[in-house]
Order: sequence, then structure tokens, then C-alpha cells
Amino acid sequence: MKIYKIQKLVIALTYALLFCSGSVFGNRQFAYMGADILYSTVKFKNGYGETVFTNDSANQLNFFIGYVFKGFIGFEGGYEQNINNINTVTVAAMTSEFGVKNFTALVSNEYRAKSSMYGINFNFVPQLHISDHFAIVPVLGFAYSHTNNTLNLQLFDGDPATILEQNNYKLRFEESKIIPRLGLRLQYIFNKIIGIRASYIWEQTSLLQPRTTRSINPTQTLHAKLSNTSSVGVGAFIFLDGIDLKSHLVDH
Repeated sequence: MKIYKIQKLVIALTYALLFCSGSVFGNRQFAYMGADILYSTVKFKNGYGETVFTNDSANQLNFFIGYVFKGFIGFEGGYEQNINNINTVTVAAMTSEFGVKNFTALVSNEYRAKSSMYGINFNFVPQLHISDHFAIVPVLGFAYSHTNNTLNLQLFDGDPATILEQNNYKLRFEESKIIPRLGLRLQYIFNKIIGIRASYIWEQTSLLQPRTTRSINPTQTLHAKLSNTSSVGVGAFIFLDGIDLKSHLVDH
């Protein structure tokens, strides 16, 4: 329910921009580039990796370049990369995970779990300039995201895993897909060279549901299902051709 409220807010702000563009904004055009650092929460659904890929919150980097014309119509592309999250986890005997019962059979296994996500994004970013320096920026777009989650067996029933056991029990969940993303930014321009921004971004990563098998039982299909992802963070950007702040707004 929460996400529908966010969607309505972003769409309402976009309509407001379109409505006021003719009377408020000038025809200034400019290009910019920069980087964000965000705190991203990536969760797996209960029974589909949630207790195995633990603590999947990580810093995320987003490198972007954008272009604004007519003073408010903007488009932005970026590359985002979650910093790899590596954990050691013990999966209890008779645990149900990845959509199957008794995932670890009769023993408790220790795994080295690694999770990562990366991809490119493209966004419509109309800019509502409250003043020459401050703007509110809705984000409407999509991302082509890739998730890669692996489990490497370390201990089998308390003993170091043999090469054969490691190969038999190794898991790799991997998938790429186009997913919707939306959000909201607050942007502040210091001068004609540099600005900063704070962002909230939501991505529908629940569409990523990779499947895999184990060599020990190739007829058994395992599923890892993700929940949706929320990210908050800050970033900085520079104008590629400089900018005259006063030219953003039509003289009154």
C-alpha cells in the first residue's frame, strides 16, 4: 500500500511540473554528471533465501549523467553497483529454504554467502525549481538489473567440506531483468559549477526470482525470491558546460 502512495506522489509532482512549465521555467539547457552513494536494503522472501542471505543491506554506488532542456524537462542515465556483501552463515538441519522442505537434510552446513546487484538505469527527471538554487525532482524510470547470489559450502556436519562436497552443494542464483524504479530527490545548486542532492529510490526487485539446481540433486529446482528494494542517499554533480542560475526562471 505504501508504494502506491509514493507512486501517486511522484506522478502528481510530474503533472504539476508540466502544468507550470510555461509560466515558471525558461528555456535553459544544461548537461551534468556525478555520483550518488546510497544505503540500499535488499531482502529475500521468507522461505526463499531470507534466512540464508542474511544482512543484505549494503552501500550502493550510482554514477550518472543527465540533460535538462526547456528549464525543467530532464533525462538521466546511470550505472548502479551494490558493494558485494559477504557473510558466513550456518543453515540448521531440516531447514526449509528456496521453496523446498528439509533443505539441508540431516546435517547443519556452514556456507560462505555472497550477494551482489548491479545494472544500468534510465529515468525521466522533471525539475520543479523552488528557487534559483533549490529544486524538487521526481524520478520515473526503469533499470536493467542483474542479481548474483552464491553459496559456497565451508563445513559439512562440522567438518571442513571436501572438494566433492563443495561442488555438490554449491549454489548460484543469477538473473537479469528490466524492473521499474521511481523516487524523489531534493537538489541544491551552490554555483554555476556544482550541486548536491538527496535521494529516495524504490525499485521493484521482486520481479527478480532466479532459480538453480545442485549437483547433488539436479532434478530439484531451488528458488531465491527477492522483495522490493528501497535506497536512500546523497550525491554530488557538476555542470558540464557551466550554468547561469538566473536563467532558470523567467523574469517577473
